[in-house]
Amino acid sequence: MVYRKTGVLLLAFGGPEAGDDIALFMERLMGRAPGPELVEHVAARYRTIGGGSPLPEITRRQAQALESDLGSDDFKVYVGLQYSHPLIPETVDEMAAHGIERAVALSMSPHSSRVSSAAYIETVRRATAKTPNAPTFLFVEDWHMEPLYLDAVTEKIRAALGRGSAGPEGGPVGVAGDVDAAGQLEDTEIIFSAHSLPVSYIEEGDPYVEQLNETVAGVLDRLGDVSWHVAYQSKGRGEGEWLGPTVTEVMSELAASRKRRVLIVPIGFVSDHVETLYDIDIVMKQEAEAAGLSFARAESLNTSPTFIDALAHVVRERLRNQ
Repeated sequence: MVYRKTGVLLLAFGGPEAGDDIALFMERLMGRAPGPELVEHVAARYRTIGGGSPLPEITRRQAQALESDLGSDDFKVYVGLQYSHPLIPETVDEMAAHGIERAVALSMSPHSSRVSSAAYIETVRRATAKTPNAPTFLFVEDWHMEPLYLDAVTEKIRAALGRGSAGPEGGPVGVAGDVDAAGQLEDTEIIFSAHSLPVSYIEEGDPYVEQLNETVAGVLDRLGDVSWHVAYQSKGRGEGEWLGPTVTEVMSELAASRKRRVLIVPIGFVSDHVETLYDIDIVMKQEAEAAGLSFARAESLNTSPTFIDALAHVVRERLRNQ
């Protein structure tokens, strides 16, 4: 089939969908083959959440929902992943074969950094230069303050405070914990959690922290008067100082101050993956409970209708302002 539509390319980190994919995923990520002990260490984490990462499948479902929202007669939405299939160059080739001439490239990382959006965009550009008849791409550089995105995050926070159990998306992706009473906003410490990065990146001009703080401020405008904190998680293995404080450190301080409840909001992630399902739902939950804290996590956005509306609005605005 040949498409003569406007293309949309969702760009995401990727993840190993099965145990057999882990070593190759890590090799792409690290730039070298990982040792067997490291592979087993990572594989053990994935086994606790079902054996692989749900991120590629969730991104595909986000693409399907976005295509429907945009109007499938006018748009074709594709997925390109940085470190797992479908790799970004593979998808650029596919789009060219389908006759897509113009496309919006949208990073699924709302807060830009050199290791996420900037890296994805550079991969698209390299692939475009090598692919005959590749689409002309319009890049979305900035969408962390999209109002519907802020609305979607706020919805998940309010739902977690009022429900405390898995929501309509069900399955393994949902709220973990027992903050279970509506109206407990004033009694809950909200921790906005994002992936840590080396401090040197920020010192060199990476906009990640500034954008993250702006998003948090936008959500707080919607929530009202709450007690909140920004913290970081999932520090990499690189040397040097990394962004802090960690979520663990913040929870320890809250427990020492005799706070009772914490709600983790994975503000830096739009899809469930190992860093929400394992790092938050398992490790942080255990740490919180050991410290005497009641623990919950707001659902990731995944295919939230409001979030999909946000993506559609971002795409339409980029086309309007090309």
